[in-house]
Amino acid sequence: MTQLPGAVWESDTWTVTGGRLLKQSGKNSIKASINFEYSPKLGLGDADPLEDGFAELGKTLVVLRFHRKAQSVTNLRQFIYAISFVAYVLRQGGRNVGDITPGDLEDAAGLISKSYAESTAYQMQKALGEFAAHLDANELCKVRLDWKYSKMKRPDSASGVGMIRLDDPVLDQETSHSKMVSEKVYLLIATLFQKVPAEHPSRLYVLMLTLFACLGRRFSEVAYLPDQVIEEDRDGNAFITYFKRKTSQGDTYTPSEKLPIPTEAAQIVMDTIAEVHVLCEPARQIAAEMRRHNGPDLRFLDGESVDRHFYKKDLKRLGLSPTLLDVSVSGWLHKNGWARQGEEYRSGAYRYFTSLEGIKAYCRRDFHPSMVEPIHIDQFGKKFYPEHMLFLQNIYLGGNFRSLVHAHWLAGIISHPMLSGWITRQLPALSQEYAQEVVVELDFTSHMFRHTVNTLLDEGGLPELIQTQWFGRDNPRDTKAYQHTSREKRVKEVQEALLAGEAEGALADQMHYVPIDKRKAFVKISVRAVHDVGTGICVHDFTQTPCERHLQCQADCHDYVYAKTDPGRADEIRRLWANTMIQLDLAKKQEQSARPRKSIDWIAHHTSKLKTLARQMELNGIEFFDPYEYAEELAEEVEHEG
Repeated sequence: MTQLPGAVWESDTWTVTGGRLLKQSGKNSIKASINFEYSPKLGLGDADPLEDGFAELGKTLVVLRFHRKAQSVTNLRQFIYAISFVAYVLRQGGRNVGDITPGDLEDAAGLISKSYAESTAYQMQKALGEFAAHLDANELCKVRLDWKYSKMKRPDSASGVGMIRLDDPVLDQETSHSKMVSEKVYLLIATLFQKVPAEHPSRLYVLMLTLFACLGRRFSEVAYLPDQVIEEDRDGNAFITYFKRKTSQGDTYTPSEKLPIPTEAAQIVMDTIAEVHVLCEPARQIAAEMRRHNGPDLRFLDGESVDRHFYKKDLKRLGLSPTLLDVSVSGWLHKNGWARQGEEYRSGAYRYFTSLEGIKAYCRRDFHPSMVEPIHIDQFGKKFYPEHMLFLQNIYLGGNFRSLVHAHWLAGIISHPMLSGWITRQLPALSQEYAQEVVVELDFTSHMFRHTVNTLLDEGGLPELIQTQWFGRDNPRDTKAYQHTSREKRVKEVQEALLAGEAEGALADQMHYVPIDKRKAFVKISVRAVHDVGTGICVHDFTQTPCERHLQCQADCHDYVYAKTDPGRADEIRRLWANTMIQLDLAKKQEQSARPRKSIDWIAHHTSKLKTLARQMELNGIEFFDPYEYAEELAEEVEHEG
């Protein structure tokens, strides 16, 4: 009924043993538990299950959310705990689901704020909003809720910035933030990239960090990159193929996408991917053999006799630990009945040996069917198995980081805990050995590179629309959370550009009529806010008055400012000019029809926009073109990508 293998609907605990829910980004899991119980923060005791219809409702919504959004196990657990706070509030008065009111949801959200850290509470309060929407959509309550938490706000840790004076020297420094990596971390990675030899066990992790530093992708988007050769388009721009994934979403059918590589980083990325391809080729061959036989790769046992006695020296020769034959706790073969008593030593002790079947049994110990299941399924139904991945290594069995024990008969992807553990335990020693001259605190995660690259591209002038598209986001508003340039620094940069004569627009034209000694004051009064609008910048202060032009910035707006030359916005200028030309053509045709309506107003509006856009095209060296042919080319590109 749940379509989640292993889950029993009637049980208060679902133990999922297979399927897409287990394939969480950056993790290797063979089972996962979902408990339909009250949050431990409520202090009701261990494993207190939900009641009064909340358990059934929770199970239904868990299945619905998984199939609609492919939410991960962690996300689903958090959703259940959020619901449990509502159940707790109603429990006090002996009420059930149908009695829920907006006040109950407010009380539950308030309890969550008191029970969890700010960032976790924010996510759970959003989950309560989703829960309320489901209740309304299915008319499960006596009253319509139409609810959102009245005190909901994004935590300061996610996007908050303080106020800074525009004359503060800190605005002249490089942007820094707790969610960004420092410049010294980049220097460290560059040094390790150049000095750590290819045969070093940590080389693969250095190469992975290099891709994070250059591309700013999510962990799973780098760890699950398909094996490939970098391609170039007809203009010489390099790009890679990747699958967009999020940790909040489990495995889902995701189309492959083309990611343009920044020009300055293209050669480094190309060299890195080429080297990873070579380093991981042996592991890919092992993975292919594993899928071929649905088990471990036992080719290293070819030629071994079934009648042979394998002693400790033989295990060592085969790349296995001799301690497997020990009588102690580490002696797996001995504990599991695969060790046999052999010759007697002079001391009276005995030598032990095992059989070929015993070795095979040990090799099968850590194999799981999920190791040979597809990792990606693209838009054409093509399945990408582990042997098709760029990053692949032998499965880690244990030991410390100085003497790692890997199973050379098993291969799998690098998980997020593996990378995090390497950064924490092994990177400090590696830095001391190969980069003593770089002194830096090694307190960073792979996701911090995403914040860093996004902020650098934003400060470099890349439009927000292109940032959103390049980073693989669905909602442009999410991009704001990754831009850590302070509002004050943005305002100061625009003010300086106007004073230096590097910007154009109505505001820049007005400055020509302001006395030179008054211009600085004029700019400080006029520019108090900055908003990216694709083809330029809006300096309208929305805290004072709403936009009079409904965001039609190019239509002769006095608050619209743009750089004299800005190659990063060229594509958006072309797109908007072509679209406006087509709209103007349609308005003129409407004017000639029997029902002209307000076509005259639209003609004036589009003509005003085209005047501004034509000036921007001239400044950026963009020649005029056929807008209809351009629109067809864009449509063909979208169809090709689809």
